[in-house]
Amino acid sequence: MIFQGMERELFIRGVPGDKPINEATLPAVRTVLENATDDAIRVLRDIASARGDMDRRAGRRLFKARYEQPARRRVATAIGRVERQMRAGDITAQPVTQFLADAIKEALNGPN
Repeated sequence: MIFQGMERELFIRGVPGDKPINEATLPAVRTVLENATDDAIRVLRDIASARGDMDRRAGRRLFKARYEQPARRRVATAIGRVERQMRAGDITAQPVTQFLADAIKEALNGPN
């Protein structure tokens, strides 16, 4: 659901899926990626709270170290990848959502 909303949000912000991303549209792409990351982390935090994992300070720290920080690092890597491909002139909005989906899914799986 988060990723479908991302594609819609990109379209609303003027970045249709089949158009190339350029310097003018990159801030919108970055904002959408960061918002989707926040949404995914919020969902994961709700799940952890429902299980009782977030009741103590140690649980909150563990959640942050195990899930939140890796998710944000991977998303930053995905954004850097988008920027590099944008400078090369060969990326549209469609693969951007896949980069983020992969980054968040890897982070949510936790350390292996």
